Amino acid sequence: MNSKPSVLIVEDHRLLKIGLQASLENSGCCTIVGDADDGESAVRQTLKLHPDIILMDIGLPGMDGIEATWRIKLELPRTRIIMFTARVEADAVSAAFGAGADGYCAKNAPIEQIVFALETVARGDTYLDPTLADVVVRSQKSGTSLSIGLSEVEEQILAHIRDELNNQQIASLLKMSPDSVPRVVRDLIGRFGERKTPSEQSEKKERVRLNEWLTAMVENVGDETIFNEKYLIESLIGTGGIGAVYKARHLYIDRTVAIKVLHPELSDDPLLMRGFQREGTAVANLNHNNIVNVYDFGLSEDRQPFLVMEYVDGTSMAEIIADKKGFDLLHILKLFTQVCEGLAAAHDHGIVHCDLKPSNILIAGAPGSEVVKLVDFGLVQILSRKSMSQLQVTEKHIVSGTPNYMSPEQCLGKPMDGRSDIYSLGCVLFEVLTDQPVFDAQTAMAIFSQHLYSEAPTLRSVCPQGGFCNELEMLVASMLAKDPDSRPQNMTEVKMSMFHCAMAQQDTTEFRHIASR
Repeated sequence: MNSKPSVLIVEDHRLLKIGLQASLENSGCCTIVGDADDGESAVRQTLKLHPDIILMDIGLPGMDGIEATWRIKLELPRTRIIMFTARVEADAVSAAFGAGADGYCAKNAPIEQIVFALETVARGDTYLDPTLADVVVRSQKSGTSLSIGLSEVEEQILAHIRDELNNQQIASLLKMSPDSVPRVVRDLIGRFGERKTPSEQSEKKERVRLNEWLTAMVENVGDETIFNEKYLIESLIGTGGIGAVYKARHLYIDRTVAIKVLHPELSDDPLLMRGFQREGTAVANLNHNNIVNVYDFGLSEDRQPFLVMEYVDGTSMAEIIADKKGFDLLHILKLFTQVCEGLAAAHDHGIVHCDLKPSNILIAGAPGSEVVKLVDFGLVQILSRKSMSQLQVTEKHIVSGTPNYMSPEQCLGKPMDGRSDIYSLGCVLFEVLTDQPVFDAQTAMAIFSQHLYSEAPTLRSVCPQGGFCNELEMLVASMLAKDPDSRPQNMTEVKMSMFHCAMAQQDTTEFRHIASR
């Protein structure tokens, strides 16, 4: 780092933020490069500004400081983060260091102490507030979540930090070399970071239970497993993090169906159950040829939440991409026109899909007469009937999706409307046409950054021999606009543009095959 590190201040209390910035600027210890007042803005500003150090509050609106720290460290591990907070309870400290924090400073600390904290982490060392040191020392006797087993030297160092001695003074009292004190502190905090917080431990146990349940369910397939007294399980279609989807046959009306079954213990999670019920209720009320039908929803006798859907005997757009089946451009546009019709129907009912991707676009029927079916509305958002452009977000956990196909507003956890699905559809169309995703990287955070700040490539820049007409180039580019106001404003516009593209493409390429590019 430079002699004057760059600092981003994340604090939702406006007066405190202004006072802190003024004090730090007067001290001359750093350069303030920006500020944020919530976790989402902190992540966005960090990806944009790349500060050396972040002063991060924990109690932020929306995404809290712990989650923001975890996301930032995932993408920019060299960025130093000091938790700057009034919270000193053991669980908060444990979660902060578990997320990757490099220091912990109390808000009521004098400016000299905050400056010292910045200088400490700028050197690559870790910083512990005297108040925190006292919490850690006391936790060893009380057996709280911070109990990690301290050595005698560690206890002595923490006690001296609690008494507000600096590293030089501590080294002198303990007859240690000056650089050994920060090394011990680094090791101490490193052990904090390696700890599993109580929530992480419970999540790990939950995953084990889920895997055991899924294994048991799969092993029973083929042994005349009857689900909910009327569905004969025939085969496993696929599994996910919280459940599985099976092909089954209704015993009384001889109809083949797909059953999505969640782990029974998840029925105790009210937020997840509301989301699952939202999917069932929303899709069941949509009667459209391009949206999979929902026949039943409820809890089985074993308290397993389930959703019974239309079984689609066909392939997915993801398989078309992987197999390189070589559909010609006009054929692709015809299929995507059906996708537009299905999404338009959903949007007309105030429903945004929120997880549009190739695997959620199924294609059934013989070549030339295929029918597209949209599936997995599990992340569905319901729009206000009063304002179809204003999303009512009430649960943070449902702001999710698949990174390669998420709109910029979805990456930030902002309210979404149908234009978010338009961006996602643009991502899918681009990938089908070029065999490459619009944006790709090793981490989700890197992909989020590309969706937010990187200009989307053109079709011709990725696939110059594809023979794409100007109309198609313009359509895809408009669908991938960062600003929702710059995209087509509804699926009907997209559908009409695809129709014009098909006309222009037929005039200029006459069934040019992607497989030959």
